[in-house]
Parts: sequence; C-alpha cells; structure tokens
Amino acid sequence: MHLIEHKKGYLCGAGNREGETYMDWRAPYIDRSGLLMIYESNSRPGKFVFVFFTAPASGFPGQYLKTSPGDLETEDGGIIKLTTRNSIYRFRQDDSCIPNEDMKLLLADMYEEFGPSNSIRQVIEREMSLGTGHEPES
Repeated sequence: MHLIEHKKGYLCGAGNREGETYMDWRAPYIDRSGLLMIYESNSRPGKFVFVFFTAPASGFPGQYLKTSPGDLETEDGGIIKLTTRNSIYRFRQDDSCIPNEDMKLLLADMYEEFGPSNSIRQVIEREMSLGTGHEPES
C-alpha cells in the first residue's frame, strides 16, 4: 500500500451495505475525532484502504481501524466515502478537531504502533511543519 493523503476529522459512519450501522468492534470509532490515512492498494490498483487513528481527546485514544480495500468517492458536504465488498465507511474532514499538542501525541502513537514507515514519516513531517508554520524542504 502507498499513502495517497491524510486528513483530520471524524469517522461519521461505518455500516453494512444495507445501511445498518455496525454495533460490533467498529462502533467505538464512529463519531470519534482522529487522523484518516488513505492508502491505495498495491495488489488491487484503483482500490483504497482507510486507516483511521483515534485522537487523544476522542475518549478512545491510541486505537486504529483499518478497512479492507474498496472504492473511494466524495459525497455532498465533503464526506469521503469508502465502499468495500461488505461495508460502507464515511469520514468528515475537520482540520480543527485535533489541537497541535494532541496531534503530537497521536503521531507518537502511530510511530510506536507502525514504526518508521515512509508513510508515517510523511505524515509526521507534514503535520509538524504545519504546527511550526514551516513547509518541509523537498
């Protein structure tokens, strides 16, 4: 998988393809603030994966949800929708939902969980440069 983009916001929906909201292990992630990382699948080109990391202030910190590959689209109101074989996930972007200090903690959790991958490094560099008002050097 390779990282396409990342966004701050809320996982505003996770349900089956009949529109029923999940009440299983995914339920605690719904309506939580966090960081969404959107990856394109290497094995299934044109298919995308959500990895959603919960923010420290979300009431469910240090956790992440990873989807199976699916089709990505944007709905009205800027909602990002991922439709997998069995599920539909929706994410609403809100750049103000994670304060800078919480973002540092979230990035540390991500680094601890996944180590120094290129995509984690990209997100850390980008977010830290935004927090200091400087763009990373190319």
